[in-house]
Amino acid sequence: MPKLRMTPVDADQMRRERRRSEWRQGAEEGAQRLRHKRFTDLERRQPAIQAAVDQYRRLPNTEADVRLRTSGLRIDPPRPLPPALGGPPWPDGNTRAQIRAYDLRTRRPLARLVGSKGPSLNTYLAMIYVLQAEGGEPVSRHPLAVREYSGDVPWSVLCGRHDGSVRARRERMRRDLEALEGAALLRRESPTADRHVGGFALLREDGTAQPYTVPEETAAEPVLILPGNFFTNGWHLVLTPQEIALWLTIADAYAQTRDARADWAEDGVPLTQHTRWSHYGISGETYGALHELEEFGLISVHDAMPTRMSGKFTPPTAADRDAYKADGHAFSPVPYQLRPIENPFGRPAIYTVSHVLDGSPLPPRMLTSELTFEGLTSKA
Repeated sequence: MPKLRMTPVDADQMRRERRRSEWRQGAEEGAQRLRHKRFTDLERRQPAIQAAVDQYRRLPNTEADVRLRTSGLRIDPPRPLPPALGGPPWPDGNTRAQIRAYDLRTRRPLARLVGSKGPSLNTYLAMIYVLQAEGGEPVSRHPLAVREYSGDVPWSVLCGRHDGSVRARRERMRRDLEALEGAALLRRESPTADRHVGGFALLREDGTAQPYTVPEETAAEPVLILPGNFFTNGWHLVLTPQEIALWLTIADAYAQTRDARADWAEDGVPLTQHTRWSHYGISGETYGALHELEEFGLISVHDAMPTRMSGKFTPPTAADRDAYKADGHAFSPVPYQLRPIENPFGRPAIYTVSHVLDGSPLPPRMLTSELTFEGLTSKA
């Protein structure tokens, strides 16, 4: 009778596989919680968002495109790279807290709002839209939040913040005003401005602290165009600040480079880590919103690395790197090619996003590919 051969058990490999399984399960559960929370938040905010959209239909120029100065987003001249990306040592210090403080301080105003708590970027865009649609002055004639109104509609309605008690509405708007004032996008004329008409004045988005004026596109002052239906369909109230900032970045970078290379016009523009830091102040967390933008049908993502999984790639071993160098190549990940979809805002935002979130408990990238694990991977 032949003897049975026992296959040796690799205990270390079993532990690694168990840890991978546990990590994947934790990642999936975390993603499910985030998507469910966003879905329920949209359900709760739906009446307030619909109230804002209803008011927009009464504005004189409701469908007019909105112009944003690119200097509110684009860093020009580009800021130096941090030491971690090959830049020189910083005099400001190299701790994580010091680097973050420098990062926020040197961003342009619109990107700086992404680092603040709450949807202050969404609120600012709503105010800019209303101001341009009304064709008025940058001094507010709207109250912040009131129980009843028969004349000017309060900002809490126009900015999609009109849910809960009057006190809660005022508190939300007060926090937004503080964040906008800290980013030099608004000047409060009274520290107690709450219900008072003309309690604050909007400032230019370029950080100059000058009174706001509607920009005219010139060679000296390039602008980004946001179509009117971005606002009339509520996208500025449904997308997160990270998603908005990244979409604006992609639109600006694509507009600058689409004529430089024919393949960029088709596939998109790469936003490398160096470009994101030096030219836009876009963090890795904000850059990760590209997957949601693609999922909502707002951008096209072309991945030149089909083996990349869940937005990550497995780096080569030391032997692989030596082989690359011996062949005269330097290994580096190929960034995504990103392209804004032409006028994708014709759909009501809250129904589109809610349908996507409700239709899949996990992001598509977690359903169609294997997740990568801890330090075994690097972000592209």
